[in-house]
Amino acid sequence: MFPLPVAQSIVAINSDIDALDDLLNRQHYRLAYWRTADQELGYRRFFDVNSLIGLRMERQLVFDATHARVFEWIDRGVLDGIRVDHPDGLRDPQQYFSRLRSRAKEAWIIGEKILEPGEFLRQSWPIDGTTGYDFVNVCNNLLVSGEGLREFSVIYREFTGRAEKFEEMAHENKLAVEQEALGSDVNRLASQFVEICEGNRDRRDYTRAEIRRAIREVAACFLHLPDLRGGGAE
Repeated sequence: MFPLPVAQSIVAINSDIDALDDLLNRQHYRLAYWRTADQELGYRRFFDVNSLIGLRMERQLVFDATHARVFEWIDRGVLDGIRVDHPDGLRDPQQYFSRLRSRAKEAWIIGEKILEPGEFLRQSWPIDGTTGYDFVNVCNNLLVSGEGLREFSVIYREFTGRAEKFEEMAHENKLAVEQEALGSDVNRLASQFVEICEGNRDRRDYTRAEIRRAIREVAACFLHLPDLRGGGAE
């Protein structure tokens, strides 16, 4: 139970919608309907998972604070390996891995990175490899008949009545994802781009809607361009 003065204050605030609104406006967040995040978001997140907020890992203070327990376990010998999920989502993966390796010199460090055919893990990353999705794909090819893909393609086209090529379908669905699941991220980029255009007299007439469409289209047209020298894809 709350002390009487606190309990009385809670009752008073909850009975006065203006007082409650004033209290909420003083917080470091804005209370909003949960679907609002689909189109409006003020922080970086993990894909479209709103509860996983991106941390500024490039800051030494943040890095030290979030890895304190991991390094404690490493020092005690409780852990001998570290798996880093989605390192490409970091602002500076190279810096992060360098810091991690300098603090855990003997640890087995692997990154969850899906390598496309012809793509290689960056040689400059001081880690021991990936989590092995590319290896699993190779193994799966031993268990899946190539003829089955053609048969399933025929069944799919007959069932859906659609005969688009994969590239056309992929482009269409990328646009759909950017419109729905990643809509708030595109809107945030569009707002930043509008501010940039406002500072250039020959770019001020680009509208927010035009910029938003351009960002979605450019992102949907991204292709994988492997670095055959072993640098990985950008």
